Amino acid sequence: MEKLSEWWSDTAQRPVAAGNAAARMFGHQLACIAWGAAAGFGSWYGLLHPLGLAVVLGAAETDYFWVALGAGAVSLLVHTQPMALVHLCVAIATAGIRWARPRSFPFAATLGAGMLLCMSWLLWLGGSISAQVALVSLAESVLAVLLGWQLVRCPPNGSEKGLLLPGVVLLTILANIPAGPLWIGVIFSTGAGLVLSCRGRRERALVTMGVLAAGLCAAAPQQLFAGVAVLGGTLLAVTYGAGDRLRCSGLFLLGCLPGALCVSGAGQAGCFWLAFALGQVLFFCMPAHLVLAVPVSDPTESAGRPAVSLAANRLEAAANSLTEIADTIQQIYEVLPPQGENYNWVVERTQEALCSHCENREKCWQTRYNDTVEALFHLKPMLEQNGQLDLAKLPGQFSYCIHPSALCAAVERSWVEYGARRKARARSQGMRAAITEQYEAIAQALAALAQQLGVQGSRDAGRTGRLAAAFASLGREPLACSVTFGGQGQLQAAVTLRRMDFSKNDLRILAEETSRVCHRQMDVPQVCNGKDAVTLIFAEKARLRPIFGMANSPAQQQVSGDVVRQFCVGDTAAMLLCDGMGTGRPAAVDGTVAANLTTSLLQAGFQAETAARLTNVALALKSDEESSATLDLLQVDLYTGSALLYKAGAAPGFVVQNGKARVLDGPGLPMGLLARVKSETRSLRLYAGDWAVLVSDGMLMDGTDWILQQLELCAASGSTPADTAALLVRTGKMRAQRTGRPDDITVTVMRLEQVS
Repeated sequence: MEKLSEWWSDTAQRPVAAGNAAARMFGHQLACIAWGAAAGFGSWYGLLHPLGLAVVLGAAETDYFWVALGAGAVSLLVHTQPMALVHLCVAIATAGIRWARPRSFPFAATLGAGMLLCMSWLLWLGGSISAQVALVSLAESVLAVLLGWQLVRCPPNGSEKGLLLPGVVLLTILANIPAGPLWIGVIFSTGAGLVLSCRGRRERALVTMGVLAAGLCAAAPQQLFAGVAVLGGTLLAVTYGAGDRLRCSGLFLLGCLPGALCVSGAGQAGCFWLAFALGQVLFFCMPAHLVLAVPVSDPTESAGRPAVSLAANRLEAAANSLTEIADTIQQIYEVLPPQGENYNWVVERTQEALCSHCENREKCWQTRYNDTVEALFHLKPMLEQNGQLDLAKLPGQFSYCIHPSALCAAVERSWVEYGARRKARARSQGMRAAITEQYEAIAQALAALAQQLGVQGSRDAGRTGRLAAAFASLGREPLACSVTFGGQGQLQAAVTLRRMDFSKNDLRILAEETSRVCHRQMDVPQVCNGKDAVTLIFAEKARLRPIFGMANSPAQQQVSGDVVRQFCVGDTAAMLLCDGMGTGRPAAVDGTVAANLTTSLLQAGFQAETAARLTNVALALKSDEESSATLDLLQVDLYTGSALLYKAGAAPGFVVQNGKARVLDGPGLPMGLLARVKSETRSLRLYAGDWAVLVSDGMLMDGTDWILQQLELCAASGSTPADTAALLVRTGKMRAQRTGRPDDITVTVMRLEQVS
């Protein structure tokens, strides 16, 4: 019954949720049309109308069509013929260009602004418009591109930077509204300056008011003195009156006086002081929580920072503790003297076991001490050679020994124990080195995690609220929600819900809804299940997409020591090749262990160096016999194209850029041979259309020149990575057979493509 009730409740809520989603979508489209119309309506200096084209260029990927519709429609009202049709055509054409080439601002800006300029100048050459109008179109094109680029860099996402250009658009509209003696733009500027001054953020207030003052001057040049007055009032009020309404208002008035003295005529003075008074009234009518209690950042973000900072500090402290433990173990080992590590221990052990109860003890170990010790040391070469003693070959100093047979047996037992102690010490030394290496590697991983926690991306309060509301409207109230910008400007969203199951279709629908709310193309979320909750992690679709290919030819039938792994972790594409030393099944085991463990560590978030160090320990302790494998790892950031090549004893790699192939080499030793990994790390930058190739050493029997030539031919002919890898392996196998030194041959290829 409980499940039936839940099913009925979910079924009943679906139509309501769908209706709410449709209403929100329709409302959002109307808002985009209004935004485009408002931008197209505003003018600068009575001639320039660059804002319409600017907002079409800078609108989000899901909004530019509706913004272009609003901007194009209002152009028919604010422009005279035939420029009205020009602006309409340019707005619609720019939207079409953005549809054909998404996320390509330079392309859309060049064609959109170029179309406006070309059409205007053609009309001028045809005599339909004057030269002044043609020059105005040139200024509009340049300003539209600059303002559109600013919108792309700082979208209207709720932050102060994002709201700056919309504020200028709003101020331009208000300043262009004919309201007689009411200067609405000055009223708005006065209220905004007082609010920013009262909040006390001096730098942000001055920057914002400087931009608004410039916008007011451009929209209404006759009100230049008003913009100067408001900027001066903001400077004085934010410096000495922050947090107190009355003091802020008085200081703002005092700061406005120098600019107000520049007014010419009683009419303008009256309009200015009326606008100033109405702005003061607007300021005092605002609720206190809007004026005084606005924090520097979102309250939930500020509340979460102490916990995040505490977690980062604890992780860093744990990392330091593990490092101290490793250092302490090593220091103790170096300080304590070795016990039983030389032949003296055999001599002492023999004396204790045989001579302690002998009646000739004083005669042998006091009167003839030097002869006895010298004779025992003469036995060492025989023990090293045969492991046992011959009674007939005992040195002459033992002629006085009354128990020669027992002496030989005691020395042989002591020698065996001595060898066992040396083996145990060597094993314990290896274990000690492995443990300290593990401590240091885990400490390094914890320190990197602490650094990541300490450096949080900027939180987008506007998108966070909208995303939480969207999930709530779908009947899935989030327990926590956060939308942040990553280090490269990419958008990331995390939504925590009560524990539930999601199908692939559910995740696809949620990704589409998140893309609509956030105005970014989001990928299908990663699902992280907890005990009582589940977290969906959305990431913006990367700019690059990897295309993988690989081929392999074992030296022995169906058994290869080369192991390849190709995968993506978040926004990073990874390709690794592990070559177990030798051929056959033992090499395959070592290569598989190294590849699987390294892949698991990388997918868990470990850095390449840390993963290699832990894998090195695992290979060293895997068995009593020597186990080793090379590591060739390439990691590519799919947002920026920055790549990291990590080599530990691996063969040279290759990269093809702009049709030219080159070798990427690096010194190092295979993992598992030494206590610490000897490796080489190299950074490079890859772009769409570039190739990266990793090969095993079996491919290099005949050098690298032929590989470079073959890669350039494959890249020029448009061959796929899989076909390229297969061709290289076939050719490499034929060349290796001619040398008479067959080996495992493996090639793994990655080609980067631009995401459309």
